[in-house]
Amino acid sequence: MERAYCDKCADYGHRAKVYTMRRKDFPRVFGNPDLCILFTSTVSHTMTQAACELARKKKVTVLRSHTSSLAALDGLLRAFGKEKGHVACV
Repeated sequence: MERAYCDKCADYGHRAKVYTMRRKDFPRVFGNPDLCILFTSTVSHTMTQAACELARKKKVTVLRSHTSSLAALDGLLRAFGKEKGHVACV
């Protein structure tokens, strides 16, 4: 599924980083994305909190989806727009 997320983001001209589990170095590897997409049904509460906190500190737009389907990702990317940039999918 991670590869499918990256491919879908590439269709919109974005480069994606997909995190399925919390890493110890998550604050360092999160980077400075233009958009952070949270699939709240698939990640832990602590991972969601960590991603939201990093996004708030770095002034990154956060979009949330309860489902982790490609259709949900497509809808969020359409809502964000076609401008190129980096996307973090958590």
